[in-house]
Amino acid sequence: MKKILQLAIIAVIATLMSCEKEEQNLQKEINDEISDSQAQNDGKFKKEIIVTDASGNNQAFYAIYSDDEQLLNDYLEANHLSLKINQDDVEILKNTGKNSTQKLKSTTSENFDLLEEPKIIVELVTTNLQESVVSYSLEVEQTQLKSTNDFIFGYPVGYTTKNDFIGAVHKGWGYEFVAKFRYKSKWYSSWKYLEVNGANAWYIYPSGDYYCALDEDYDLYKRGIVIYPHSYQSGTNYTIYYNSNDFRGRDCTIGSYDSANCYVGTPPDGTTAFIYANNFYYTAVSGNQCPKSGSWFDGANCFVMDIPSSCVPFIWSNRWYVKTDKIPH
Repeated sequence: MKKILQLAIIAVIATLMSCEKEEQNLQKEINDEISDSQAQNDGKFKKEIIVTDASGNNQAFYAIYSDDEQLLNDYLEANHLSLKINQDDVEILKNTGKNSTQKLKSTTSENFDLLEEPKIIVELVTTNLQESVVSYSLEVEQTQLKSTNDFIFGYPVGYTTKNDFIGAVHKGWGYEFVAKFRYKSKWYSSWKYLEVNGANAWYIYPSGDYYCALDEDYDLYKRGIVIYPHSYQSGTNYTIYYNSNDFRGRDCTIGSYDSANCYVGTPPDGTTAFIYANNFYYTAVSGNQCPKSGSWFDGANCFVMDIPSSCVPFIWSNRWYVKTDKIPH
């Protein structure tokens, strides 16, 4: 009995030692990751800003990081950040139909230095959004202020989030840019760049629906995208997205793309555009006159056109619009 008890005690001690060793190995792994992560921190200097949409009713809290305090100040002086609500246009990276010819397998390319780490990090911390908001994005626009820093638009900028999606869409003007994705699998992990079929960077062109994203199929603690602008590019010609509910491209089932939505038309002077029963209308002139070509009086107002069921229509500044077409998942 005494021998059996001794064996049991030895077994318990061995188990505890094994658990302790596993914990030590795990702690060493975490410490190593933390050390790597600290070596890749987002920057010694930080500015915290609140970004709003046009209405002022939706806000997002951002932290902007850099190792260069003057560069950080220059960036904030030269750029205006705002939210774009319910007007998104991105698709997932693994649908490589239009991305397949964009891959860069080299770390160097003319007009791009892909070995350079981002000098500015823009991190989405939290949001305060109304219930009607299903998707939102960050718009970065050049201000009218002249920066004292000549290369304000020439360096790579990183965008990070704990959301389960991040992506970028070209606005359709200017030069192409290059995008690289990076991620942290755990809170203590260091940043790692995503590689697909030997490529870790993608050209995003102004022509066509070129887009890229790191989506929710990847179970990650944090994800990011680094944008490398063309060396000749002035101003930010891309939009960053954090939500995959309603991502859209630049194609229009009806109307024409105006850099944000599909412009359909404007009613005659002195009339009012409106939507009724999924049709575009405007108010009649002199009781029953419809001066716009192709429109006709329906007994109450002037009918313009049916709205396709796939379109999301709206009126802005007394003009007819629809959202751009969804990019299929």
